Amino acid sequence: MNRRLAYAQLLRIPNVFTAITDVSIGLIATSALISVWPWIIISSACLYCSGMAWNDYFDRHIDAQERPDRPIPSGRISPNLARGIAVGLSIVGVASAMIVSTIVAPSSPLPGIISIVLLAMILAYDARLKATPFGPLAMGGCRFLNVCLGFSLSALGSLAIVPAAIVGTYVVGITFVAREEVGRSRKPVLMFGLTLIAAALLGAILVPTLGLAKGRSLAVILISLLAARLVVLSEAALREPSPRYVQSLVRSAILGLIVLDSALATSLVGPLGLLLLVLLIPAQLLGRWVYST
Repeated sequence: MNRRLAYAQLLRIPNVFTAITDVSIGLIATSALISVWPWIIISSACLYCSGMAWNDYFDRHIDAQERPDRPIPSGRISPNLARGIAVGLSIVGVASAMIVSTIVAPSSPLPGIISIVLLAMILAYDARLKATPFGPLAMGGCRFLNVCLGFSLSALGSLAIVPAAIVGTYVVGITFVAREEVGRSRKPVLMFGLTLIAAALLGAILVPTLGLAKGRSLAVILISLLAARLVVLSEAALREPSPRYVQSLVRSAILGLIVLDSALATSLVGPLGLLLLVLLIPAQLLGRWVYST
């Protein structure tokens, strides 16, 4: 049991559902063939989990000081094993997208190209950019590319820019909020991150529909519920910017990606986008067992 928990913590298993809903926006909005779905979802999920494993591998010396209970510094997973897991997941993630580009839908090279660029961005963030001023932008770029991966098989690919930019901006905001979560966060940094999150949520309300006004109304309801939840947690974090309150805000904001993705899909295609909310259930349940940040 302890071993399984260590793997789940290394890969941030509750969060993988947010990567799946990212790509599902495009899969739903562009009516991608069902035969394509598993490969794109596997690619997205594996690349996300590889990023989490790479993160802990590159941060193992910092975690030994700040978070000694994590899988690598605690000795439950060796650095070599973590690196091997990261490499394996990276290969599977890119290979799954390449299968789409070469076998399932050979006329479209974009899935394979995007997966390679996404992996490069993940590695750049984890190995070099995380602690720099460019870190939040790189993290947002990863999510931007992940959303684009879901749109990569359709002529509607240009439609991906708006939802991808919204999700990317939202994640840049989360990254700023989480930047100092280990200690006492600075309020200006929190405020900047929260402003970006608010801008992303506002943008989600303004996403153009594909002729389905009902989708807009449902999307506004979802965004309003998410915003209300985050406002309550943000007030607590700004009042007392300690790890307890900031990390609670970050966890909710990360899982809130599922709600945001569902709202964006609903804006585009109507009630069908609400199906993505189902993934909140396993994400929430696993979140009680495994940390998200």
